[in-house]
Amino acid sequence: MNHNNEIRIGILCSGMTMPAWHARCIRHLLAQPDIQVMVLGVPIQGVPSHEGSTHGSLRSRILALLCPDAEAQEDLSELLNTLPVVAIRGESPDANELRNLEGHGANVLLSFLPGRIPPPGTPSPVIWQFDLHGSGLAGDGFPEHTGWMLEDDTACLRLWGSDGTAVSTTYRTSLHNGRLDVQGMLQASAWLPIQMHRARLGQWKAPVEETADPTRRKEGLFDLFRQWLRLELRPNREVPGRTARIGEWNLGIYPHPISTLLSDTHNTNVRWLSSPSPGSQRTEPFGYRTPDGQLSVLYRKSGELNSNDSIARVRPRNDGILKRSRNMLSTVHALGYPYTVERPDGVYVVVSYPHQDRIELFRVAENNESLDHVGTLLERALMNPTCVEHAGGWWLFGTDMEEPDTVLRAYHAPQLHGPYQPHALNPVRVAGSGCRSAGTFFIHDGYLWRPSVDNTDPRGPEVIFNRINVLDTERFHEEPMHTFAGFPGTNYPNGIRTVCALGKITLIDGLRPTQVGREVDIEERRTVRKAKAYTE
Repeated sequence: MNHNNEIRIGILCSGMTMPAWHARCIRHLLAQPDIQVMVLGVPIQGVPSHEGSTHGSLRSRILALLCPDAEAQEDLSELLNTLPVVAIRGESPDANELRNLEGHGANVLLSFLPGRIPPPGTPSPVIWQFDLHGSGLAGDGFPEHTGWMLEDDTACLRLWGSDGTAVSTTYRTSLHNGRLDVQGMLQASAWLPIQMHRARLGQWKAPVEETADPTRRKEGLFDLFRQWLRLELRPNREVPGRTARIGEWNLGIYPHPISTLLSDTHNTNVRWLSSPSPGSQRTEPFGYRTPDGQLSVLYRKSGELNSNDSIARVRPRNDGILKRSRNMLSTVHALGYPYTVERPDGVYVVVSYPHQDRIELFRVAENNESLDHVGTLLERALMNPTCVEHAGGWWLFGTDMEEPDTVLRAYHAPQLHGPYQPHALNPVRVAGSGCRSAGTFFIHDGYLWRPSVDNTDPRGPEVIFNRINVLDTERFHEEPMHTFAGFPGTNYPNGIRTVCALGKITLIDGLRPTQVGREVDIEERRTVRKAKAYTE
């Protein structure tokens, strides 16, 4: 470890039991090898709040409707009980208390307390404070203002330092009811201190955006009552147990190289396969050629609620009729997409097992009728694990299972089979959206490109093409260059989430609205982890 890059941080918080997103943030800090948490600063009288008042009751109800886990608290005493605690007599630390915190070795303080700290002109360690879409934190640890969460579809998440430094990210992901995903926004905010630290070291290239409204007026009872009433009366809000209808997903063949999708003017001559049976879905296609040159396509096949998730294979004919369809791998739980890698000794398939918390490597059997298990690539599940050979080694990318659209991780190995080691900057990218892999890497104009899913509107996902400017074991930087909305005017015009390069053609999936679309229960989308025994 380079001790010149080390940060010694103090936490200003209400106590060792705190909102879940605060705890998540502290866990992120503790997981970094070059960050040490040194001391806690806790107000003696607690943090002022409206708890027990009409104002507090309305605010609690609004937050619960916007974010079902808002009231969840986490006790971090087992992690933090060895740290010294500096008692804060007022609502925020004064100059003496700040010097006391600094005396415990902290050169930076991260504040979860309300208000602006320190007062202007007060000598102190550098203090980092959250500014979530122009709103600081209230006494309950959530954004002071809530009205914008109902109205806006974009949030600027910002962490600013008393020394003038700042980082920010834009969060745009919405729920099926059209409102901002508040829980996802808070989870993304929990990464801001890591981004700030890396920005100070020159490892993170993140633009700093201005807050939307730094002078918001205080929300009164009438404002809160109106927000509460609107949330209670709106029939399509997303709550546990409510279903969200999606459309029908199907596979298509775009008869041109994947690089042509980087242009705003591309051919729309897509050949879609015949429609799946009612209630079924075909998504996330990856292809390969058999020794006789025939095209085979692996894809995720799903049906009605609580049915098995399968990796299936089709062999499309020129007329779009499926020549043959066969299940290659089935489980009673959801699987990751079947990422294919063609090697001289055969076709390999990388599949994530979320319920087993691991990533497995398979090989297509010589008769092309099944997948043979080769081994475990990584003892950790990732969303949409995607491999590429680059600069003499192998890279495995995927997003965090708990934050599948916002947190990108990378691993490297000398060969496809591993062993894989985490990238020095993991997570290599944190963004409001556009992190989840959406298909195969490809080379264009001398650069490596990575498709990712723009899931800001889950009712109409798109694909972002990211150009990778730097990739080695110590550095990573990619830049979103083009967003591809799919193929309007065709049979599946409403969305796309996978593009697979296969020589002169590109495999895709597409979405169309349908009255027989699958009903997806919200609870079904949550990850359930079990023991790591290998099962199929």
